[in-house]
Amino acid sequence: MVILIVGGTGFIGRAVARKLLAGGQNKVIAMDFTPPNQMFLEKMAAYPGAFEYVRGDVSSLDDIVGAVKTFGVEKIVNLAYMMAFESERLPRAVAKVNVLGMTNVFEAARLHDISRVVYATSIGYYGPQSNFGDKEVSEDDVGRPTLVYGITKQLNEIAADRYCDQFGMSIVGLRISNVFGHGRECERTAAWFSSLISLPAVGKPISLDVQPSSTFSLIYVDDVAEAINIMLSSSTQYRVYNTGGNTASLGQVTDVVKKYLPDAEITFGNSSGDVGIPYRVSCSRIKSEFGFRPRSLEDGVLAHINEARQEAGLEPITA
Repeated sequence: MVILIVGGTGFIGRAVARKLLAGGQNKVIAMDFTPPNQMFLEKMAAYPGAFEYVRGDVSSLDDIVGAVKTFGVEKIVNLAYMMAFESERLPRAVAKVNVLGMTNVFEAARLHDISRVVYATSIGYYGPQSNFGDKEVSEDDVGRPTLVYGITKQLNEIAADRYCDQFGMSIVGLRISNVFGHGRECERTAAWFSSLISLPAVGKPISLDVQPSSTFSLIYVDDVAEAINIMLSSSTQYRVYNTGGNTASLGQVTDVVKKYLPDAEITFGNSSGDVGIPYRVSCSRIKSEFGFRPRSLEDGVLAHINEARQEAGLEPITA
């Protein structure tokens, strides 16, 4: 199976590529504006002939169609997206990448009879937790986003529905919780979790300006890759699924880090960590249909720590 990952050299894209290649039956084409980093290329060397990188821009339909035609692509994953913080600052760019780019993926799939498209939507679709009280947010809840990022995710889901209804396509969206893991380069929320775990893992202090009580729905990056693999390879009853995640504050994540790294130096500030997304997110739909649920926070943090230590040439930490 030849699978195109648009945004394939990014943080989640790299994990998805590793997951898809591990089974030994797929060929992965990673299309991205940014070339893959050296560590990722070294990991891909374990799959000779099964991985290709092609430079491309999601806002160009011709780039996507070119990759589909050149490599005989059968399925597509779209992960190319501007994140929440930059989406608020760059309205024209966010429309070009997040709205036009996603629609380009759907259109390329329509033009070339792609059998399945899986795309990253987000719990940002729902808006803040305050919209729902203290309940777990499910796929049946109506989203009321307050950020541009969440609004573009709603537009993506509407477009996906139209392509499915009008053209009989198979398109599935994953409403992904806050993703953590080593190697994420981003601003605000994503950077908090990357730094909070990656720096202590290699003996470095970390100081965040945000309050430790700031709470999120957290999922380890390899679990997101597993959920995407399920969506690519399975018949689905629905067009959208939450990944779910572990509800935890930054302070609780710190406690887990210090369980494995007692000497970790972590300090916090007083800025609000409210980023307009829910922190109680149900995974009941994907769990009941496929048996999927994210790993525990403890297991995810340990995996994150050890990936950072491996990159630094340090011995792994054991549970």
